[in-house]
Amino acid sequence: MGRDSALEKFVVESNAIEGYHLYKFGWDPKLFQQHYDALELALQIATTNRLIGPNAVHQRLMYGLLPEHRTGYVRDCGVRVGSHIAPSPESAAILLDKWVVAADRWVQTKPRMLADAWWFHQAFEFIHPYVDGNGRTGRILWGAMQLMAGTHPPVYVPSWERQSYYAELMKFEAQHTPSTLGDELDARSRA
Repeated sequence: MGRDSALEKFVVESNAIEGYHLYKFGWDPKLFQQHYDALELALQIATTNRLIGPNAVHQRLMYGLLPEHRTGYVRDCGVRVGSHIAPSPESAAILLDKWVVAADRWVQTKPRMLADAWWFHQAFEFIHPYVDGNGRTGRILWGAMQLMAGTHPPVYVPSWERQSYYAELMKFEAQHTPSTLGDELDARSRA
């Protein structure tokens, strides 16, 4: 069975946002295939009205690219991305758990709103639970949530829109602290 060209484009652009231009600077078949497989699995599970867990996505995406004790596990160190200083490892673990509960609650709602899928993506990127692979993991989860909200194939952020994408994430960061995000996730899990 061949690959879906829309999903291939999603993978290529998701990597390009991170600075991994798969076509421009050489082809890394392992990086591409693992990303494609993780996206395909997340979308397959989404068709059954379930959302794959972030740790499972991260493990499938990053296996062999990071040390084994780093794939699928919340980080045990601080992380900074540009001007964003991610929550402490302890806060990241708590917030990721809350994110999963709130996302599972969203999965149970009808109709599922595309704007909520974007909100969950921004929240995931704010938490930044892993040492590496957060953006790609988050965009895979966002793609699965888009499918559940009725958008297929999932919309991707083209690499030439990278600055706008990061600007939107920075706006979200400016409006939240780990505490306020935790409260908002708690509220969404009760909605």
